[in-house]
Amino acid sequence: MAGTVEYPIYEQFWTIQGEGVHTGRRMYLLRLMGCDQRCPWCDAAGTWHKNYLPKEAEYVTPREVLEYHTPGDILLVTGGEPTLYDLQPLTTAAFAKGVLTHIETAGHHPIRGDFNWVTLSPKFFDGSKPPVESVVERADEVKLIVEGDENLREQLVWLYSNRKVLRSDAVVWLHPEWSKRNDRKLLQSILDTVLWSSYSRTFDLRAGWQTHKLYLADPNPQGVVVPLGGDPTKGDPL
Repeated sequence: MAGTVEYPIYEQFWTIQGEGVHTGRRMYLLRLMGCDQRCPWCDAAGTWHKNYLPKEAEYVTPREVLEYHTPGDILLVTGGEPTLYDLQPLTTAAFAKGVLTHIETAGHHPIRGDFNWVTLSPKFFDGSKPPVESVVERADEVKLIVEGDENLREQLVWLYSNRKVLRSDAVVWLHPEWSKRNDRKLLQSILDTVLWSSYSRTFDLRAGWQTHKLYLADPNPQGVVVPLGGDPTKGDPL
């Protein structure tokens, strides 16, 4: 049909949510191509890194994405950076089928679409783009990726500066950056922040983990193992 919206996808599959409030829940992951942040530790760098981009992107319509979904299913839209696209046609089609819609975004572009759950994962590295206020306001949860003590302090300062914008019931997760998941000093810093810091009295702070990686829940339909950030020295994203 002329004018039908199509989205470029990197992969799509049934899995479990491995992070955040919905950890362990069955959901359908739709990973879109493209990103204008390009985190140096990205675990989906195949969506943007020049050395790992597929030769041809697959394009799908909302109807094709939702073809086998039934009421009550969860569709998680992620990337790359999903807010590069107008997702309203997709969320409208999902709503018509009774499918719940979740999104994970760095938040530096407004969200176009109606979502049942918004995970904001702002990025903090040289050259990163901060979240826009409209996305901070919509966030059901915030996922902060922690690389070290200085990076943790920077993110907590940002969090506190947005305390009047962020919803009072939003959950804030502190995740160790995956290549440093065995760094005891980093893990202790996260633990101490959740247990003892003044921030834990202002926000619902929680220590996070990527449990889907422990379950090997993502089937890697591309058949290519892309290292973190596309950098072979940082290792396998699993």
